[in-house]
Amino acid sequence: MEEKIQKKTTEIITLLEKDPRMIELKALKEKLLADKSFKELLEKYQLAEYKNSKEAQELKTKIFENKDYVRYQQLENELYFLTLDINRHFKELTDNKDCGEN
Repeated sequence: MEEKIQKKTTEIITLLEKDPRMIELKALKEKLLADKSFKELLEKYQLAEYKNSKEAQELKTKIFENKDYVRYQQLENELYFLTLDINRHFKELTDNKDCGEN
């Protein structure tokens, strides 16, 4: 059973790596990290002491004006929920108490 799960896991990872959403996500990440002005905005926001301050909110607004960032976040959320679903299925397979018994 363990060998079968490992094989299926490898298949899922391969499929995910070929998924258009994953490919787009990786490309957007590279593009965003290559954009020095955008990267500076992110760093300033991350260093903001109070995320509810006016300055932090203005930085956040500027960050979300970037369409690539918004798309990146959308894809990240889709893939996050897909991963949760996959993990739920794995949990069902591995939590079966009769699994190792003959």
